[in-house]
Amino acid sequence: MTLHRHICNRLLSTGLVSPHGLTTNSVRLVSSGIVRTRDPFFRDGISDVIDVRSPEEYKADHIPGAINLPVLSSEQFKIVGRLHWEGLEAQKEDGKVPLKARLFGAKFSLQSIINIIDSHFMDKPQSYSPLIYCKRGGLRSKSLATVLEEIGYPVVLLEGGYKTYRRKVIDDLSEIPLKFRYNVVTGSNKTGKSLIMRKLVDRGHQVLNFDKMIHYEDLFLSGDLMKMEKRSRYMETKLRDKLVTFDPSRPVWVKHQFWQSDLMKRLSSKYSLQTPSVIYKQMLKGKLFEVKVPLEEKVERLARHGYIDWMSDNLDSVKSFLDTHAQNMYDFRVLNLMNAHARNNRLKELLSCVLDEEHKHYKIMRKRWRKKHAKDANPLPQEFFVLESLTDDKIEEIVEKFESLAD
Repeated sequence: MTLHRHICNRLLSTGLVSPHGLTTNSVRLVSSGIVRTRDPFFRDGISDVIDVRSPEEYKADHIPGAINLPVLSSEQFKIVGRLHWEGLEAQKEDGKVPLKARLFGAKFSLQSIINIIDSHFMDKPQSYSPLIYCKRGGLRSKSLATVLEEIGYPVVLLEGGYKTYRRKVIDDLSEIPLKFRYNVVTGSNKTGKSLIMRKLVDRGHQVLNFDKMIHYEDLFLSGDLMKMEKRSRYMETKLRDKLVTFDPSRPVWVKHQFWQSDLMKRLSSKYSLQTPSVIYKQMLKGKLFEVKVPLEEKVERLARHGYIDWMSDNLDSVKSFLDTHAQNMYDFRVLNLMNAHARNNRLKELLSCVLDEEHKHYKIMRKRWRKKHAKDANPLPQEFFVLESLTDDKIEEIVEKFESLAD
């Protein structure tokens, strides 16, 4: 029997297919030398972690350090899925196994595996040992693992696939954050919080910056909010990955908005981008450092960093923002003024107007938050700081004050 025919028979084996879906948990085959693990962080002798899911699934979230070698493309996965469910419906009537989905799945898989071997494995020694996973540890990961094991590579398969990893992340995020004390840096937009966090990192502090984990601001300004739908898991992966490197005996500095505008709250809730509740509750036991910066300095700093040039080069995106998201944020009179600034290319005035309105929202939400927590037994200790300018010297000075007042 040729290797190709042997692989086809193995891929079409009924033991590898669940009657309830495309994939099932790993099952040890009698002739298989594949090692199985339920530890997503198993790295003993592992050369690479290989994610065989589609590029779309990989981009949404993946095990840190994994490389993407898709066995099925996003389009192929949809085709096989559609054929599978059509086969299940037919199975209810005639009792036949949904063979067409498995045939197409095997065909697509074999075509992709040939390309994977050609592009990734031709220069690998026989000692090369990959840890392979797909969504549930099913057909996609098993198909590549089967071929590599037949070739002679020592293959490790993650049982349960990405789902196993995801459960580990959720479990860890319910426990690890409880080990730390938190100092929270807050303030309205463009008050130099990111500059402060970078300076804290430079001085050796442990820092969490949620904005950087999800590129929240970039997505919001570009209007590409649909990408936020798949950012929640990615954010939690980045968060867990960061927390496990921290020392529990030292405090953690967090950039966070306890009070957000109504729109931002709705967006973060809709796209599941809220701060994990266990961290939020721990932050309420910490200390709050609020930073304020004059409006003129905010605008001048953004102008110095080319923000107005960016607005000029992306004027269509700016107008799209005013026509969509801004409709839910501002009074119609303010919107008319902003649109007038945009039409007449008064971008500096437009930027000033946006930042001023954002700060008004910020003050309203801060007042509501304080009222909500006014009767707390241990109200959050708070320190206020005014930065007249956002120069490096001033940032250094305020960080030194933070350090002297922090726990």
